[in-house]
Amino acid sequence: MATLRKALNTFNEVQVAPTIKDDAAGFIFQNLGVALRSSQKVATKTLSLNLDLEDNTEVTSFRQDIRGFASLDAGITATLFIQSNGKSHQFNFTKESCSEQIKESVAGEIQASHSYLTTLVLVLENSTSDKKLEGSFTIDSLDIELTNSGES
Repeated sequence: MATLRKALNTFNEVQVAPTIKDDAAGFIFQNLGVALRSSQKVATKTLSLNLDLEDNTEVTSFRQDIRGFASLDAGITATLFIQSNGKSHQFNFTKESCSEQIKESVAGEIQASHSYLTTLVLVLENSTSDKKLEGSFTIDSLDIELTNSGES
């Protein structure tokens, strides 16, 4: 079974506190968030993480749990795009559709000889004509667990 290397590459200015073990990793983020203030229409933030795998000679399955929170005025939409090893996922949140706490899980596969690569894109959008609306959207942690491709 493939194992995670202890080296982490990030591709932006988000501060990351990683805990990396052989088959699991946890990341706590500082400043991975966006805020939409009065008169703004859109705010975005992006983070990419890359972890090399050792002994990655076969397809390796993974599951990742993403946690955060959103504080949204009615009319503001928060969107989380997750691109992980070739698969894309999109989650939309509004004041009506979510509590302040957010937890989403996605699964995927890492091909033999490839690394774990995921990109998170946070978007806040005011699609109304009301210029007084505000919102904030933050991802504060990401947990990854590797399994053999045949495991559930």
